[in-house]
Amino acid sequence: ASTSQATAAHDIATARSLMLKNDTDGLREHLENMHKAAQIKTEQAKAELAAADTANTHADTHATHADAAHTAVKMLMDAATPIPSGQAA
Repeated sequence: ASTSQATAAHDIATARSLMLKNDTDGLREHLENMHKAAQIKTEQAKAELAAADTANTHADTHATHADAAHTAVKMLMDAATPIPSGQAA
């Protein structure tokens, strides 16, 4: 967060300096660059969120398969366990 804060402070100081110099072209370019950088960071965050969602889905799928395998093994173990004579099934 401190890097982002330092970058934001620098961007604001640059914009203020350009305004004081009445450099409207420089200010416009600076603001456009800030906007593009913000758009890039937004897209990066979206990509990271999508990757996290995919990892979560993968983990859920793995857990579901593990549960299914456990159930199948338990059923086989139960089926293979002999019932002592004299006890109803």
